[in-house]
Amino acid sequence: MTFTGSMVACLKLHGTIASKPRIVPHRWGVTALFFISMAAFGTLSFTAGQDWNDRGLGLVFILLVTFLASVYGVIAVMAIGGGDMPVSISFLNSLSGFSTSMAGFMLSNKALVVSGAFVGCSGIILTMVMCIAMNR
Repeated sequence: MTFTGSMVACLKLHGTIASKPRIVPHRWGVTALFFISMAAFGTLSFTAGQDWNDRGLGLVFILLVTFLASVYGVIAVMAIGGGDMPVSISFLNSLSGFSTSMAGFMLSNKALVVSGAFVGCSGIILTMVMCIAMNR
């Protein structure tokens, strides 16, 4: 989500994509469907009747979650106008920090946990300051 959302934001700021917001019809339903699908495929990636060394089916489900998250990143950022792109980029940056922190928890790596938390929290603080400054 972070990568594809940042790419769309970059293309909007560059002028390749029109900066006006483009909203998917029935956006809330589509968003709910995406999150339910990602949760279901994420759960199936661990519990889909696999043996210990048979990871092929789990990898397929993880790739499906990755694809759905990438498409959701495009859909989420396309709905934001060009004037609010710096705020969305700051928010996406904070999401990348929090995902790094979660990866650090999974790998038991304290450096990833701390650095991801710093990036995530500083990105959220910057996003909040920008929203207050822009009256959003």
